[in-house]
Amino acid sequence: MDTPPTARNLGTFDRVISCIPARSTALLGTPTSRIKELYKQSSVSVMVVTFFYMGKSVLPKRGFGYLIPRSIPFEQNPENALGVSFDSDIIPKLDSVGGTKVTVMLGGHWWNHLEKSQLPSEEEGLEMGRRVLARHLGIKRKPDIARATLCLDCIPQYNIGHREMLQKAHDELKSAYYGRLAVAGSSYTGVSVPDCVRSAFEIATGILGDKGNGLTGLERFARKEVWMS
Repeated sequence: MDTPPTARNLGTFDRVISCIPARSTALLGTPTSRIKELYKQSSVSVMVVTFFYMGKSVLPKRGFGYLIPRSIPFEQNPENALGVSFDSDIIPKLDSVGGTKVTVMLGGHWWNHLEKSQLPSEEEGLEMGRRVLARHLGIKRKPDIARATLCLDCIPQYNIGHREMLQKAHDELKSAYYGRLAVAGSSYTGVSVPDCVRSAFEIATGILGDKGNGLTGLERFARKEVWMS
C-alpha cells in the first residue's frame, strides 16, 4: 500500500492554489485557520442525461438547444428539467459515428428541498429524460445509447451578497495563510469552463509576477467598485 501523502513526503512549496469547491476549501487547515466565509457558498445537484440516436437527425429544429424558465407551469415540466442541449449540432462530427446526440439536464434549484437520498436514480433519470424529449420535441424513438449521471453539488450558486462574501474571504485568506493559499474555479468568478480557465490563468500568471503581496485570487472583490454615471 502506498504511503499516504503527508507534510513530510510532499516536499516544500511556496504557494497552494485550491480549485476545489469553496465549501471544501473552507474546511482546509486547522479550525483556527479555516475560511469560514467560503462555507456559506451553496450549490445544486444536476442529473445529466445523454441520448444518442443512430442515423439521420431526429431533431425537429436545429440549434444550440433551449433552457426552461421557472415560469413554465409544472404540468409542462414535471420532471424538473433545466434545459436540453443539441450536442451534435453544437459540435458537429464530435463522435466517430454519425447520429444525433441530445443531453437533458434535470434538477438544479428544483431539487433544493430534497435530501441526497431522495434524488432520482440513474434509471429514473433516463425515464424522465425520455419523457422530456417526447413532450417537448416529439422524439419518441428509443435511443441507441443512453447514459445518466448524477452530479452532486456541481453548480455553485451566486446568491445575493456573493461579492461581499468573497471580499471577506479575501481578508480571511490573507490573515490565515499570509497569501500562501489562493483560490480559483467555479465557486468564485463564473461557473463556465472559460470562466474557470480564466481564473486559473490569472492567478497562475499573477503569482509569477507577484512581488511578495501574497495573492488570494479574490483581489478584484477587495477593490472598491466604481460605477460610471
